[in-house]
Amino acid sequence: MNRFSKTWTEPKRATPETLLKKAVKQYLALRGWKCFHNLQSLGSFRGIPDLTAVRRFPFPGPSDSLLSVANRTLWIECKSKNGKLSLFQQAFQKMIEDAGGEYLVVRDIQDLIDSGI
Repeated sequence: MNRFSKTWTEPKRATPETLLKKAVKQYLALRGWKCFHNLQSLGSFRGIPDLTAVRRFPFPGPSDSLLSVANRTLWIECKSKNGKLSLFQQAFQKMIEDAGGEYLVVRDIQDLIDSGI
């Protein structure tokens, strides 16, 4: 029992998806990615995935003195082993892929490794 309530409150247990999101963010950070959690709230774009990851890749430009930068963005939906994409998530995935973007459904860290991330 805490001092603000008259009933005992159990600590919240992290869901498998919450633990996976944390692991994905840690893995991506180790690989040089900036990762952002997309919060769902009133007015949010329905179907937006859990995470967006961005990385800048330097590569040689037209001359040795010029350095160009290529950007890469990943849209990542974290799902439990049996989790399924909602219709809104499927529509968002299609929109991203139709525009040439990368959308990943990740069920464990091995999915990221297998995709070459």
